[in-house]
Amino acid sequence: MKNRANWLLIPAVALALGACKKKEEVKTPASPPAVAETPPQAPATPAPEVKIPGLSAEERAAKLGFVKHLPQDTEVVLAFHNGTKTVDRVKASKLWKLVQNQLGAGIGMAPVDDEELDEPAAPADAAEPEGGPAGLFGTEFTLALGKSTSIQTGNLLTLNRRMGYFQIRSATKAFLAAMKSGDVAGLTESFSNGYGPELAKDLLEDPESGIALIEKTSMPPVYLAFRTREADQPAAAQQVAAMVENVNLLGEMVEPVEVVSPGGKFAGFKILGTKVSAMLAGDRESMEEEMEPAKVDQLLAAIAK
Repeated sequence: MKNRANWLLIPAVALALGACKKKEEVKTPASPPAVAETPPQAPATPAPEVKIPGLSAEERAAKLGFVKHLPQDTEVVLAFHNGTKTVDRVKASKLWKLVQNQLGAGIGMAPVDDEELDEPAAPADAAEPEGGPAGLFGTEFTLALGKSTSIQTGNLLTLNRRMGYFQIRSATKAFLAAMKSGDVAGLTESFSNGYGPELAKDLLEDPESGIALIEKTSMPPVYLAFRTREADQPAAAQQVAAMVENVNLLGEMVEPVEVVSPGGKFAGFKILGTKVSAMLAGDRESMEEEMEPAKVDQLLAAIAK
């Protein structure tokens, strides 16, 4: 028993000594980790000051061109320069000759033979435009859109999206019908009908693209300007007047209008929604074959606005 007690005592003492040693190790603080010193960075070089040249009111007006005549609520301005020179460069290229050779008969151009196709491209004609359409678009053409352009663009995108949806739906139905019947002869007719009265009916009855969208839609102001050579101005003025006069082809749906602004006095024509609505109402019987009478009334009232 005595020997056994001694053997029990030795492990107990060893355990006690080990515990004391562990406590001492815990009490000993660990040395902090070494921290690398970050070398000082050189100060950043300041950006060079941008000097904006001062312009007088006359100099700004000269650079703005037609833009100086636009109302302050104009939202979009697009300007195209040297249109005639661009066309000349394209027509002088081998690519244009290749297009002319491949598609000439379809677009009213004489095809080019192989020898002419291999000839080096002629230099672009740098001559100034001499009247005609080139006199309008050759030097500078500006297109500007007025207030509400962004909103009305959104309406057009909605209409385009829904139109694509209904066209794909119609095509899918046609494919499924052809697969079931085994007859694909009607597919061509189905695709043609995708742009017909059925599509118009789907759009008008659609909650997103229907009459509610028409009621929100209005044409924003559109401004066109042509810069021409002084020698071409009389011919250009005649072309612009002829384009405006073409609106008269709409008959009673238009009326003459005059606009006076700081830039001068302008004359033209206004398309009347009330007249367009009255013309459509003359075909009301056929409209009611596709739509309910209440929907027809709502549509005609929206167009009249």
